[in-house]
Amino acid sequence: MVIPALEVQARVDLHHGRATEAIRAIAEIERIAATTTTSILTMTSGAIRVACATGDLDLARRLADAYPVIRGRSENIAIDGRAAIAEAEGRYEDAVAGFSEAADKWAAQGNVIQRGFALVGLGRSLIAAGRSSEATAPLNEARNIFSGPGAVTYLAEIDELLGGAAARAG
Repeated sequence: MVIPALEVQARVDLHHGRATEAIRAIAEIERIAATTTTSILTMTSGAIRVACATGDLDLARRLADAYPVIRGRSENIAIDGRAAIAEAEGRYEDAVAGFSEAADKWAAQGNVIQRGFALVGLGRSLIAAGRSSEATAPLNEARNIFSGPGAVTYLAEIDELLGGAAARAG
C-alpha cells in the first residue's frame, strides 16, 4: 500500500512544482521495491512517468529495468514506461509505437485509466513527431476517459494538446 501512496504523493508534488520532493517519493518507491519481488504488482507506470517529467531519466530507466517482465500488468508497465522514456529522450516514433501498444494492452486488461494515460502520451508523441493530425483521435478518446471522473488536471492537458494539434494540422 505504501508504493501507490508514494506515487500519488509524487504526482501531487510534481503538479505543484515540487520536482525534488516528487523524485524523493519515486526514489523511495525504488528503495522499497528493491527489497521485495512482489512490489512490481502494485507499482504503476505512473512512477516512471513522474521520473521522466522531472528529467530524472536514470531513475526512470532503473524502474523500468528493475523487474522481470511477465505477461500481464508488469508487461504493460514496462511497455508504457519505456514509451515514456522514449518520449522524454526525444525518440518520438519509438514513443508512438510504445504508447500505442500500451494503450491496446491496458484496454485488453480493462484498465481504462492507464489506457487514458497511454493515449495522452500517444497524442503528445504524435504531435512531437510532426504527426499532429493523427493525435486528435487518441486525445479525444483520452478526454472521454478522463471526463467521467472529472480529472480536471488531465483534461486541461488534453485540451491544450488538442488545441496545439489543431493549430499545427490546420
